[in-house]
Amino acid sequence: YGAEQGAGEQAPPAGGMEQLQAAADAVAVIDGMRVRQDANKLEGALQGATLELQGKGEAQVSVEEQSGLAEKNIQGLVDAYNKLRSQLSQLSAYDPESGQAAALQGDATLRSLDSQLSRALTAPVPALAGEPLQSLGDLGVGTERDGSLSLDSARLQEAVDQHPQLVTRLMTDAESGVIARAQEVLKDALGRDSVLDMRKEGLQDRLEGISEERQELDERMAQREEQLREQFSNMNSRVAELNQTSDFLKSRLAGMNQGGKG
Repeated sequence: YGAEQGAGEQAPPAGGMEQLQAAADAVAVIDGMRVRQDANKLEGALQGATLELQGKGEAQVSVEEQSGLAEKNIQGLVDAYNKLRSQLSQLSAYDPESGQAAALQGDATLRSLDSQLSRALTAPVPALAGEPLQSLGDLGVGTERDGSLSLDSARLQEAVDQHPQLVTRLMTDAESGVIARAQEVLKDALGRDSVLDMRKEGLQDRLEGISEERQELDERMAQREEQLREQFSNMNSRVAELNQTSDFLKSRLAGMNQGGKG
């Protein structure tokens, strides 16, 4: 590319200060196309690259594909999914030996989220119907027995070497690409008025209801306790009265027996 910088001359302003060079836009000619920007960094002139102009002159620029970038990004996606799935499993786990269940064991929201995210990552991309690459499985991403994902690096590299554009479309297609679908699931799960927010509100309402029920139960138990105490007190008084009557009768019977003997 070639770069040039314009300059203008102005009369020295009052006060003795002189402008040595007027400000000018940065201009570059790239493959015959003239590009002008108001800074020495040219962004967007070459897709995925930023050019920083150091001065007038010519230079040769070569742009090469970064090796291993696809594997790094897809492996990161696999690792992130496995980590999330592990956390979901812990929240919904059940230990048959101890009989202990996690806080959200059997929760339908977690099962639905896991299922939706798994389909978003592994299902074929409709935009690539009929193409040799249609899903992450074609890139070497497989599902293990425990539901986690794994990546076959050799198979991925083969796909990148043979069909680099299809790999890019599979991951980044705006309508049905893997990233777009995963983002849609996460948006529904984490965004405003998301399923997790609604589930959280539902659990909070349930906890508040349980708290109110416990308070009502405590009040009923207190009332019942007072009733039992009163009944026990009455029964105790009645027993005392019966004991007094019994003692009185015994005394009278004893006196009658003595009078009869006389």
